[in-house]
Amino acid sequence: MNNLKEFIFFHLQNFYTQDWLILGCSFLIFIFFILLIILLLRFASLCVLLIIICIFTDIAFFYYAKDLVDKKYRNREFVVLKDYKMMYSDNLYILYKLSNNSKHNFSICKLNYTINTPSKNYLEKIKKIFKPFKSETIIIKDLKKNEYVEKELIIKNIKINNYKLSYNSVCY
Repeated sequence: MNNLKEFIFFHLQNFYTQDWLILGCSFLIFIFFILLIILLLRFASLCVLLIIICIFTDIAFFYYAKDLVDKKYRNREFVVLKDYKMMYSDNLYILYKLSNNSKHNFSICKLNYTINTPSKNYLEKIKKIFKPFKSETIIIKDLKKNEYVEKELIIKNIKINNYKLSYNSVCY
C-alpha cells in the first residue's frame, strides 16, 4: 500500500501538461459514460454493458495516450549493459546506461530494479510482481537532452544463484 502511495505521489508531482490533459480527457470520457448510463437507467442489461465498455474504454484510452506521450515527449533508452553475481560474495553487480533521446531535459528519472526467482507457475509469477525477492530504486536528477548516464549499482545479500532481473524507468 505504501508503494502505491509513493508511486501515485511521484507521478502527480512530476506530470507534464500533456499528462494532465490525458487525465482530464479520461475523466471526461468516464463522466460521459456515467451520464449515458443515467439516461438509459431503465434498460438494466444495457447499463451493465455500458459500465463494462466504460471501464475498458477509459483504461485503454489512458494507457495508449500515456504511451504516446511517453514516446513523443519523454523518449529515452534504458539498458542494462552488464549484470552478474560477484564470485565470492552475495552481491549483484549491475552496469546500466540511461540516455535522454528526447528534445527536452529531464528534471528527474526514477529507475526501478526488481529481482525474482524464475517460476513456471502463473499465479506465482503474478505474486512475485507485487512482492519481489529484492527491489532497488535509483533517482537521477537533471539529465540534459542528448546526454547519457552510465553508472554501476551493487545490490547486496542476493543469496540465490538463479535470478531474473527486471527493470524499468520513468522520466519527467
